[in-house]
Amino acid sequence: RMVDQQIVEICRERLGACKQREGPNQFQNCAKEMEQLAQVTKAYQARYGDLGVHGNSRTCLMKQKHRMIEERKAQANAS
Repeated sequence: RMVDQQIVEICRERLGACKQREGPNQFQNCAKEMEQLAQVTKAYQARYGDLGVHGNSRTCLMKQKHRMIEERKAQANAS
């Protein structure tokens, strides 16, 4: 969990540095960094969003298992 938190923090720092460097052109020139931060944040939220402060490894793995089962059901229904 701490590694994923650091990944999100690094992406935020990169986006902040890009915005400061680019100034008025930040929306155009920092689009890649914005997209990367959105993807990393979404992945972090999917993994750890509902665990709360007292979430442990067991609840995290159970959440991951349920998410994978839902994805399989969605793929089976799409086929």
